[in-house]
Amino acid sequence: MNDYGIRVGALPTEVNEAQGKDSSSPTTLNLSPKILETEACSTTRIPYDQINVLEADAPHTHETPLQGPFQLRAGASNSETTVDPQSEVPQLPPSPSAKPGKRLSSDSLGRTNAAVVIGRVITSCATVGFLIFLWTGQGPTPDGQHASYAWRSLMFSDRLPQLITLSSVILRFSIGLQTTICTSLVAALVLERRSIALSRAGPLSILRSVNPGPRILLQQILGANASRHLLLHPEVLLLLLLAFGNVAIQFSSTILFTDLENRILVKFPQETQIPMLQQSNIVVTGWEMPHPDFSSFGELHTGYNANPDSLGLSDTGVKRHAMLPFVKSEERIALRSYRGPSIVLGSRVACMPPTVSGQLRFTNITSSGATLDENYPFITGTFFTRRLLGALGFYPKTRATQTSVCQMIYTSIVVYQLAYQALMSLLSTPSVGPLLLILSTNFQRDSWASLDYTSIELPQSEVQGEWKSFKFGLDRFVNVAVCFSSVNVMMSNVSLSTEKDLTEPSLEHGRFGSIDTSSLRRFYGAEPLVQNFTKKGIFTVNEINDPDDYVYGATNTDSIPQYQLIASDISFTINNRDPNTTLPGCGTCEGKFKAVARPYSAIFSDIITTTHRAAVALQTVNTMLVQSVHDQTMEYLTGSLPAEIVPTATVTVPDRCIGLSLVAVLTLVNLICIVVITMLYLIYSRYTLVDNFWHVISQTVSDATAQTLDHSNLSKDKDIFGRLKTGDYPVQLQNLVDTGEIKITKVNSDSDIPSVMRWYRLALQALRGKK
Repeated sequence: MNDYGIRVGALPTEVNEAQGKDSSSPTTLNLSPKILETEACSTTRIPYDQINVLEADAPHTHETPLQGPFQLRAGASNSETTVDPQSEVPQLPPSPSAKPGKRLSSDSLGRTNAAVVIGRVITSCATVGFLIFLWTGQGPTPDGQHASYAWRSLMFSDRLPQLITLSSVILRFSIGLQTTICTSLVAALVLERRSIALSRAGPLSILRSVNPGPRILLQQILGANASRHLLLHPEVLLLLLLAFGNVAIQFSSTILFTDLENRILVKFPQETQIPMLQQSNIVVTGWEMPHPDFSSFGELHTGYNANPDSLGLSDTGVKRHAMLPFVKSEERIALRSYRGPSIVLGSRVACMPPTVSGQLRFTNITSSGATLDENYPFITGTFFTRRLLGALGFYPKTRATQTSVCQMIYTSIVVYQLAYQALMSLLSTPSVGPLLLILSTNFQRDSWASLDYTSIELPQSEVQGEWKSFKFGLDRFVNVAVCFSSVNVMMSNVSLSTEKDLTEPSLEHGRFGSIDTSSLRRFYGAEPLVQNFTKKGIFTVNEINDPDDYVYGATNTDSIPQYQLIASDISFTINNRDPNTTLPGCGTCEGKFKAVARPYSAIFSDIITTTHRAAVALQTVNTMLVQSVHDQTMEYLTGSLPAEIVPTATVTVPDRCIGLSLVAVLTLVNLICIVVITMLYLIYSRYTLVDNFWHVISQTVSDATAQTLDHSNLSKDKDIFGRLKTGDYPVQLQNLVDTGEIKITKVNSDSDIPSVMRWYRLALQALRGKK
């Protein structure tokens, strides 16, 4: 028993008598398992300085650069060491699968690796397919209106960034794991079918069982001059391409995020409550109220048919507009469809040329009791409409003649109250409407001076459409038209829809206070060439269900249902116009008239100037008036009624496919490389069992590698590479003919896997043969 608790038995030593050494020379110990017997509770540490084990001199068939430096040991002996033949070394029976030759794929590749390769290929394809679904699932329209339920649910869940990140992680993990397996497969192909430098044989052999990725393999190939020719072989080129693709796929999430943009998508139908019932009396204004905005509305399709007939009658027909019951503009433009109660405007305007007789006179206008030094024209006389109405087959009960003084503003509306005039032939329902005289002229403020401010008889006139035109000189005129207008407001159940994102127009102010009303004219349908509702920017009325219990001509609120209160108030505000009132139809006018908000006069004047249709201009102004009163009224409503809306929302969605295409191409290239490398391995590999370790170690130990293994116990790889620089001959994993073992040995056969250069030569020969 020594100082370290080890019981040492009889240690037979054999001294080589031929060496002539004295008894004081160190002896060689045979430390076999049979000789050293330790107690169960004893410590097995043996001081390193008390045991001197000499290296056995193994016979070699050739010298390597490693022999010289590593044979010089201090105190080394040249005596041969005799190994105890009774040493207890485990004896393993030969494995049935250790026979050389073609192995099953399940043994060569391994069931786990096969499942990983196949499973990850399927996973990668499924992930790319899922990304394609996210990118293209919006359907034929970019707003996703016809998209599937699943796609819209994913988009509105606000989880698109998380889904992209998760998909990118799956792609990176799948391709990274497959790349690691392919590194082992390529290492096996290079070691078995190519020639590799002796100094690189050990690392490549280890890489068949365990590896961190293609970097180490490529580093070993590029590190030795004798191995760089391997870059021209298909399996190494594929691995190199796979390595670059694996690096690029790490940035897949960043690449995909470049395709995302904010876009408006159509949401699912929602049930909601809309304030539509009036709880108290509401006071609103009409003409004087500035228009806060121009609210979106829906229109029942009737077409543009306001062109005058042969008698000069211009009839717009019944136009029905359904107002959206929302106060804020953001709520209106965020709709794609609405089904529920709505204030519905029914309007119709008919204009015709009257018979007018009278005089044009001038007068001064007083302001605050003082007479101004300005002369303003006015017309006094009589106009007749009975004859024209009779020609149309309509005979009013009240005499349709009126004598009045009409101030001559550039463009103006003169309102005459034709009390209880029954317009059964012109309107779909009995109504009471005013008679309006429309005056239009191109006289300017200073132009009247050409008439010397004297009273003159109205000149000869001619009919121009619905206008009676009086000519003053060569280029001055005064046009007169008489119009019948009817406005009916009621609450009905409607269905509105649109196929695109709508915007509400606004007045565009130019220099010097000018106003551009082109967008408003298109919005209200005053442009004859723009009658498509989508181009106009309004909703399409698909259905209007008028109530059966609506009371017409009600005289008090007790006789009408509650829902009719708001409609009755709006109708009263619009139809209750003061008789014999002049309303200006120009932006900046001087004269004695009732105040009108500038948007009304501006659009009225522009429509007459651009289309010459007084009926269209008057109906447009009626629609604007009802909109203004309706929007004012909505702020006071509290009682709610049920409705169904389909709103839109701005969400982050894929807007282009550049990033997706790049990720899909990278994934496809990586999968092609993985499949081809796997097929090359299954076809050409004979001696490798991937992910198995002992056979790798066993195949590495051979006569060619014995010296390297013996002398690299505590050496770095770069030291081994440096010492083998002059004798780094090519080796290959082969089946030894004499022993039948699979060992690393010198190359004695050509590879049976064609190289890229060989494919190039074959292709070149084939082309030359055709020529």
